[in-house]
Amino acid sequence: MSFCSENDDDDYPLPSPPEFTFTPSDVRLLINTPDDTLAYAHVSSHALVLASPVWKNFLFPPWSTSTEKVLEHDFSDDDPAALLVLLRIAHLKLKGIEEFAPSKDLLVDLAILCNKYVCGDLLYPWIAGWVDRHCGGKVEVICKRLDQSLRKKMYKPTSTYESQLMMLVGWIFREHPDLTECFAAGASWMLFQSAEFPEFRSIGRCRLRSWVRCVYMLDAEEEANVR
Repeated sequence: MSFCSENDDDDYPLPSPPEFTFTPSDVRLLINTPDDTLAYAHVSSHALVLASPVWKNFLFPPWSTSTEKVLEHDFSDDDPAALLVLLRIAHLKLKGIEEFAPSKDLLVDLAILCNKYVCGDLLYPWIAGWVDRHCGGKVEVICKRLDQSLRKKMYKPTSTYESQLMMLVGWIFREHPDLTECFAAGASWMLFQSAEFPEFRSIGRCRLRSWVRCVYMLDAEEEANVR
């Protein structure tokens, strides 16, 4: 998938931000920078192949009769900050990752790209800690807090955005052992805080949580059967 045009040649090269330049590199990506201008990222095909089966198919299309890898790709639709995080981890540029604290918006963009490129394993060591930081504690503690507040009829919902965040991250990273309750907790919060559906408030907490977990498990089982 080439992104070169008639006006895009070596006489008018796009810039290559140093943070998007990984050595040795043999492939370049068209990216959209934070200031909304186009640029090139120079990356290693070996790193991309190991990080994502989707990226591997980009480089070596299984439908192609050629054995040569495709050297140019268009990633300009992807969030640049989230893409940079994934590329740095894929190239083992891990300095500072322990202190890294992505914002909620960036966490959402990371989850979207991990789902798009099937590369959630890149974030496996850190994703649970990032979710805990934004949701006010470990997911299992949040679930207990939810149950206790429902018992006392003193439920104080978190923001809708946080509920959506927990559902999105919980679903995309559902195989992570520390996030198995994340989707169920986010869905429960979403249902109970919805003023448009007051009937959900009369449903017992155990019944609601069981229903959410059942849907979650059935969808996961269906996906496993498809695989």
